[in-house]
Formats: sequence, C-alpha cells, structure tokens
Amino acid sequence: MLIYLLRYIAKPLSLGRTFVYDAKSSRSNEVTSYFKRANWEKATNTHQSVPLGAGAITSTPLEVATFLSALFKERLINADSLKKMKEFIGEGEYGLGLMKFPYADKYFFGHTGGVDGYASIAAYNIEDDIAMVNLTNALSFNFNDMSLALLAGFYGDDFDIPVIQESILVKKEILDQYNGTYGSNDFPIKLTFRNENGILLGEASSDAQNEIPFEAFSSTIFKFQRAHIKLEFKDNGKTLIFTQGQEFELKKL
Repeated sequence: MLIYLLRYIAKPLSLGRTFVYDAKSSRSNEVTSYFKRANWEKATNTHQSVPLGAGAITSTPLEVATFLSALFKERLINADSLKKMKEFIGEGEYGLGLMKFPYADKYFFGHTGGVDGYASIAAYNIEDDIAMVNLTNALSFNFNDMSLALLAGFYGDDFDIPVIQESILVKKEILDQYNGTYGSNDFPIKLTFRNENGILLGEASSDAQNEIPFEAFSSTIFKFQRAHIKLEFKDNGKTLIFTQGQEFELKKL
C-alpha cells in the first residue's frame, strides 16, 4: 500500500506530508488523540498494521484537499474510472470509495474516517471547485454539525455554532442503579450499561464496537453528543428513555 500511495498519489502531487506509517516512520510530529469521559483522556493508539488504508495513512488538511481536487479533475484516474466511483447505490449513497453528502441544493463527494480518538471528513464539490477537509484529534460533539456550520459560513448561509455543554460527575450509588441491560420489543437491539470509575459506559448487543462513554448532565440524563444520543433514566434505573432522532422507552431486563 505504501508503494502505491507514493508512486501514484503522493509523488505526482508533491504531497510531502502524506504517507503510511510503518515501523520506520518518525512519530515526532504526531498529534495525540483523546476521548471525553469525565475529563479528556488519551485514546488508545492502534498499531498501524491493523487499520492499514482505513486509518494508517497520515496527511494534512491541505494535502487531502489537493488530493481531492486532483482526483475530480482526472489527474489521478481517467473519466471512466471516476464515473464508476460515482455510481452510488443504496440509501447510504455509497460508491466505489466515495460517499455522497448533501448540502442545501448541492452535493459533495468524499468520505469520513475515524480510528481511536481521531475523526475526519473530506469532501469536494465539483461545480464550485471547493474542498472541505476537517481533521480532529478530540471531539465531544457531533462532527457533522461542525462540518455543516463550516459550509454554511463559506456559502454565507445562517448557521448555529455547535454548543459544547459542560458535563458533571454523578455519585457512584446513583450510577450503579443503571448497571444492567435494557431492551424493548419496539427497539431492535439491547443496550448494556455499567459504571466504571464514575463513568457510565454503554454497549449495543448487536455490535462489537468499543463501549461508548456517556457524559452526565444531571443525575438521570446522559449524552453521547458526537452521535446525538440522549439517555434519560427513570424509576431508579428501571426505565430508560433512549433518544437518537426517535424516542424509545426501554425496560431493564
């Protein structure tokens, strides 16, 4: 992968800060990533041999924008190949290595990414010839909201600046009430929560992803703001109101 990246992308476009980490790569300028729990904590550092093209490539916003511009101006691939990349299928609007992002009456083409505490979104609008590249090493609110605000600012549209709420600490005896698994016939998965050192961790039964740390905003209300998830516990933890776009009532099993 390193050879192909250098030969077909980095060198032709003079991208001197875009490469794949390997055992010989210098990490002196690498930015540490963080997760928000009660406080900001250093995230895990996955070895680059695990994600490969899905997380081992390092770059800068400017060089990613340069890559996007070259891709859509057919400097890296021909018109037929680009056309195939843009043949989108399904509700998620997925193509060959591309995603389709709507903004007002416009469409941007690109992709999102994330590993450990890092997150990214890179997208290009062909008609206006603009690239938007956001990279972050620490995030406690919805990344898409920030991207939309940036686009709105560029196009002169009204927008709301994402609000970062301050979380609080909740006593152990209260958090312990929420330990357990919750479910409902109207909800497709079961959710399991546990108190770990004053942090409420949640995990979905249908997914092997890492546990999500929820921030407390009262003794009964918890949020994972990056995904617009809100939890409200009632009846001393016997009932859970789960909100993410829709609202569901779950019971402790």
